[in-house]
Amino acid sequence: MPSSTKTTDNLFFWALSLAILFLPLLFILIQVLSHTHGVFAYPLDDTYIHLAVARNLVQHHVWGVAGDEFASASSSVLYPLVLAAAFMVTGIQTIMPFLVNLLAAIAFLYSLKRWMDRQALSPAHQLIVMISTILLTPLPTIVLVGMEHTLHLLFFFLFVTGISECIGQKSRVPWTIYLWAALMTATRFEGIPMIGMAALLLLFTRKTKEAFFLAFIGLLPVVLYGIVSVRHGGFFFPNAVVLKPALPPFNFDAFSQYVSNQLIPRLFTNSERFTSLGVQRLLIILPLLFVLFRKKFPGNSDSPYLLGLLMGATIFHVVLAAYSFYLRYEVYLSGTAIPVCLTLFLKYRSPWVKSESPIVRPAAIVLGIFLLCPFPLRSWNAFSQMTIGSIWTHDQQVQMGQFIHEYYDNTGVIFNDIGAVSYYSEGKKLDILGLGNNDVAHFRHDHLNSPLLQDSLVKDKNVRIGVIYEPRFRSFADGWKKVASWDIPFDNPIQFYDSVSWYAVDTVEAGRLRNNLKRYQSKLPEEIVVRYY
Repeated sequence: MPSSTKTTDNLFFWALSLAILFLPLLFILIQVLSHTHGVFAYPLDDTYIHLAVARNLVQHHVWGVAGDEFASASSSVLYPLVLAAAFMVTGIQTIMPFLVNLLAAIAFLYSLKRWMDRQALSPAHQLIVMISTILLTPLPTIVLVGMEHTLHLLFFFLFVTGISECIGQKSRVPWTIYLWAALMTATRFEGIPMIGMAALLLLFTRKTKEAFFLAFIGLLPVVLYGIVSVRHGGFFFPNAVVLKPALPPFNFDAFSQYVSNQLIPRLFTNSERFTSLGVQRLLIILPLLFVLFRKKFPGNSDSPYLLGLLMGATIFHVVLAAYSFYLRYEVYLSGTAIPVCLTLFLKYRSPWVKSESPIVRPAAIVLGIFLLCPFPLRSWNAFSQMTIGSIWTHDQQVQMGQFIHEYYDNTGVIFNDIGAVSYYSEGKKLDILGLGNNDVAHFRHDHLNSPLLQDSLVKDKNVRIGVIYEPRFRSFADGWKKVASWDIPFDNPIQFYDSVSWYAVDTVEAGRLRNNLKRYQSKLPEEIVVRYY
């Protein structure tokens, strides 16, 4: 093929791929920004936790949601550092997580294109894989969420494809693989099982030094962060990881309950609006592809190792990982498995696909529909959540943060959704759930957390107002004066709470809080219903 024709084809390939990535982003952003009058908002309050930690790193050199206290609030070691580095160049910019995720998504697509080139996939088939990956992962929604998941997908894909090629081709492990390993675990701790499985494969292929070095480098960010956290009074792992344990219990009675109440539903039932179905189907798709195509793999093929590593990662994810209303935790798996599985199918598809048998062909179609239908369903659901989720966050959490910034910027606040309030304000923070405070996290971990203990921390931090969701946290407000509530009247199928309540911790503060809320009321979105008590 002439070089000019190849260049034209590549330009068309990238233009179409980027258009499919950008157009949904633009469509959703236009809707959100028209409602928020240009205020950039994310569909999850969790994104603002990363923003708050990054801001405090830059302004106060403190890792936490408040500038005066170390707190292991972020679920990622690397991501707040990336945001902080960007803030040092651009200043504090709320849009930065979106831009970081957009760049990470483009880097992932570029890495995917290079991997497909090495797989000798035809240009037409590459385009099919690329479009499917963008829409079924789905990549645009992960960019809009603004968290660390796009970076995690990028490093996970680079690591798992790279280490599989090294093992399959019996070549030396290059330094880049160790780099991807460290970045993968630093981004999210789901990378730890993959490091263990890859190290075992290296041991199995008699690459002993490489195996131990990979384990050392891959786990180094986790260990270093753990040491720093423990020295500052935190847990070895971030609070979010410790307080949401997914490890099976070790005594027989509790383990049997875990199997019946958690493991079996994770394997066979739908959870959180299709987000779990794709992972469940991978438990069938990955071994099925190996059985169908194993005889076609060449002797130095990376495909068996790639499928094996993905299968292992899927099992660990099903057993250990949490699910979310937003499709995000499993993105590293779906974003890697979709292009890998589709590439192998297009590359090695068997004659039975073209069979004229009255049984084989219909059976293959039915099986294909059963296995693949969750992926477009979960993508459609993810796209449908983005606009309403971002508007909801703007109308609730962002307004909370901006009100506190305007009237209580340096005042102690107790709350249960810590992201936007922490990002927009400077004062002391007391988190009921313990993500933003090591003291509360230890209480919760030891099953000691109670309103009484909370009250002692309230006095210690000189907390004057509280903003909580009822009825879940009503018990923590005993003895406080309820002043007002903000209610969002339209139905949101994603978030759990449509009302936030404002409390004065002591009666002296109640009048001032009421006056401040009344002054701020004109700035609230018009659909918010304000009630005073």
